[in-house]
Amino acid sequence: MASRHFRLERLAPGVYAAVAVAGAGAVANAGIVDLGGVTLVFDTFQTPQAARDLWRETVEVTGRPPAWVANSHWHRDHIRGNQEFPEATVLATRTTRELMAERAATTIRELKESDPQVHLSRLERRLSEERDSERRRRLAEQISTARETSLERNRLELRLPDKTFEARHEVKGFDRSCELIELGTGHTESDTILLLRKERIVFAADLVVVGSHPWLAHGDPTAWLAALDRLQELEARVVVPGHGPVAGPAEVEPIRGYIEELLRVAADDGMNPVDVPRPYARWHDAEVFFRNLEALRARRRA
Repeated sequence: MASRHFRLERLAPGVYAAVAVAGAGAVANAGIVDLGGVTLVFDTFQTPQAARDLWRETVEVTGRPPAWVANSHWHRDHIRGNQEFPEATVLATRTTRELMAERAATTIRELKESDPQVHLSRLERRLSEERDSERRRRLAEQISTARETSLERNRLELRLPDKTFEARHEVKGFDRSCELIELGTGHTESDTILLLRKERIVFAADLVVVGSHPWLAHGDPTAWLAALDRLQELEARVVVPGHGPVAGPAEVEPIRGYIEELLRVAADDGMNPVDVPRPYARWHDAEVFFRNLEALRARRRA
């Protein structure tokens, strides 16, 4: 039974990418890996309803509930579904767990205390005033995501990792093993990828996104570039991004170019007007470019 929240893409025997459907509540991509006798899920989406479907699809394709859940980093669209995997052991780096306990807990509390209709009304007003077809489409997706997020906000609970690691952690099954590798600071203060070395498949989380502007304000762009170097050294043939379609190793370079361009523009310190550079103007969420730029300039001024 297919999910309305994501589509499942088989990458190799027992290895699946759960690619988020825009506006349907999953928001970010996830992964399912059958290790042989034991199953691991990588990231758990933004909403409980999407995560329940991920649990169900995991059982459907592997024949068993997941024993392990790994969180790549602390952002809500990768960890809020943890609560729907009560029998699994949740893994993350020590830093990610600390950030979840501090920041993710705050965002959940704020979501529960807020009136979702205020945010929805603001988005709907922007949609009614917008004339550009692409911006209208993206606003419609944001409205749909906001509605999905509000549906079960009152039963949302933070499920923290049960076990932490630093640098690297291997999970073994009867048929294969996988490696959780912390690439350090980049997109956030701690970013973990999932590597299937034999199959040359990497679940890169938000260190790589395809077709949309990555978020830079919670990490370090220079360190992110170094993380991309390490990612490329793995010589993966398949890269599952945090957002966007499953890709190949070539999709690492556009992210590198984007970060380098932002650093160059930020160095100007606001003296000249800025447009989104042409290579990235057609990427989704163009407003994120200016938010990234302001965050980098504020960091330089601090």
